[in-house]
Parts: sequence; structure tokens; C-alpha cells
Amino acid sequence: MKRSFFSLLTASCILGVVCFTNCKKEQDAPAFTESATVAAPVSTVGIATVDRIDEIVKDLAKENYSLGFAKTSPSIGITKTSYGTPGYVRLSSSDILKLSAELRRYQKYVPIWKRPTFVQPTCPEMVIDPRVLENIRQYLVKADPSQFSGLIEVGFVTGGGFMATEKFVSQYANLKPDAFDNATAGLDGARFLMLTDVNGREFTRSFHGYANINDIVFKAYRKNWTDIFKPTLKGCFDPIVLKSIKEKLQQINPAAYSSLTITPLAENKSIAIMY
Repeated sequence: MKRSFFSLLTASCILGVVCFTNCKKEQDAPAFTESATVAAPVSTVGIATVDRIDEIVKDLAKENYSLGFAKTSPSIGITKTSYGTPGYVRLSSSDILKLSAELRRYQKYVPIWKRPTFVQPTCPEMVIDPRVLENIRQYLVKADPSQFSGLIEVGFVTGGGFMATEKFVSQYANLKPDAFDNATAGLDGARFLMLTDVNGREFTRSFHGYANINDIVFKAYRKNWTDIFKPTLKGCFDPIVLKSIKEKLQQINPAAYSSLTITPLAENKSIAIMY
């Protein structure tokens, strides 16, 4: 888990796909990274006969955890590179992640998410059950203290949380409002979620808004990440808010956003996605 992560998405309003690349938790800022692999510890001990991670998570539904490793390490019971669901989106408190007071005006919660279509697994590693999360952290620290001793747990607002290092988490404090925040200052962040590619112009971080798509879309209509998020996705949920965001993005950068479309969810026309 020495690289950086990415993050969460909710379905109350507008989502945007954020591209995180080669996220090293010790180096890259969370606003600019989307993938992070967890390097599995190396050991010379004899090959284990059981998968230790599977044993720890055996009582959880797969959608309630997501773990990824750069490679397997059968000698200590890590026999797969990924466990649980391939993609997720959850919300963490802006207080816990210590966002600046200036940014908290826009971000009451912070989306933490993992995109399933990305080639490598991503960090942070998510587990809904706090007891299981702690068991996994303790196991990793014991298996390879030189690599995992710095892992801490950061909670989600609905329970459970993700694992990261203090250095990685501390980078959130340096994030500032950007052009998109200024353009959409009057919109309710609970009614949209944007996960976007950071290009240094309108977006200087990868997430905006904090709509709870887990409850609004995923659970309510039995959808998952791949049902909603397409490669070019820019947002999800409230069609009215999405329309306003689309117009504002086209004003900021017409060339980049002239082709954006808003499509209602088949099961409920009051929910939409923008891409």
C-alpha cells in the first residue's frame, strides 16, 4: 500500500470521473492520483496453505470491501492481487481529512473511490466493517512492518473506512478551491458528485460534490459502478443540477465540454448521468 488511491462517488447529483495515476501514498497528492497499487510483502517463510485475507473477510459481502496488491505473496497467505468488489465509492468527513476552512465551504464530505476498469488495483483499501478493517491492518503490519507499519485507518461517514499513511492523508490539507468551485458556488454539493481528470485549468483536484449515490442509485436500483460510470463520465444524479454544471463547464472551456450529454436513468427520470 505504498502508492496513492482513489476514490468515491455518490449519486445525489453530478459525478465526474477522476483519473488518478501511479498514486504513491508517500509522494503524490490525493487530488492528482487515481491508481495506487499495494505492494505485497515479501517473505522467505514456507508457502502458506490458506489465503489469510480471505480468512479475515470471510463473513463480509464482497461489495463491502475492496483490497488490491501489486503482486501475490503466497508465503504469507496473500494469493490474489485483488479481493472483494472491483470498484467502490464512499464518503469521508472533511474534518477527518482536515480540509482547509476555505475548501470546506464546498466539500462537507470527501469522495473516496476506486475505478474497476483501471488496469492496476487502487488505494486506499476499503472495508465497511471497522473490526475487519483493523484486523487487516494489523495483519499487514505484522506480515511486513517495514512496509505497512505506517498504515492508519480513516473512517467513512457510514462506518468502516480505508487504510492510508499519515503522510498521504495530510496532503488533503493543502487542497484549495478551484475554478469549478467558483463557477458552481451556488449549487448544493449533496446533489452532485464530480470525479474528473485534473488538467490544471478548471479542476485542480479530482473530486467535487458529495452526493450519496450508494443509497440513491446503487442500492435503490441494484446498480454498480460499471452500470453508471462510463470511460467518459463527468457526473451523476440531479438532472437540474447537472444541466447547470454542464452550462458552466461549457462557459469555462467550450472546446473541452461542448459534447457533454445528460441521460436520465431508465428506472427514474429524476436521476441522470452526464458524460
